[in-house]
Amino acid sequence: MYGKVGNKDVSRKLNINRPRSNSAWRRTSAVPPTSSSFIKWCPLLDPQNLVPFFDVSTREVVQRLGYSLVPFHPKFHEIYHAKPDLYGPFWILTTLVTSLFISGNLSRYIRLGKKDFEYNFTIVPFSAGVIYGVGFGLPVLVHSMQKWFGGL
Repeated sequence: MYGKVGNKDVSRKLNINRPRSNSAWRRTSAVPPTSSSFIKWCPLLDPQNLVPFFDVSTREVVQRLGYSLVPFHPKFHEIYHAKPDLYGPFWILTTLVTSLFISGNLSRYIRLGKKDFEYNFTIVPFSAGVIYGVGFGLPVLVHSMQKWFGGL
């Protein structure tokens, strides 16, 4: 179910064939504790707080993708709310950046033709900044403003 490794000593030492639980992951986390002023100012971005939201197996991701294909499927909401993750928002934003790059270059290809066309990679940093800024920066900004002005 979780993929087998031929050498049992290696798999036992590396803990490969066992599913991870949230509590075990927190205890064995490789993320060092942070005490920077930025983390004190915005504890939402502390890596220790974010580790449980990235503890998702491939089986869970495939199951969620299957259930998400049917709009408003109640099983999807049950599974996702039981164990939310942050991989979904990251990959959605990454897909948007990639789509902007492809569509921007495709429109240039159609407009200029095959002879004069060259890829334009300058759209990637700009679109990544805008998309990730809106996708991650705006929620952090709203959360911080609510915290500062007493909304939470």
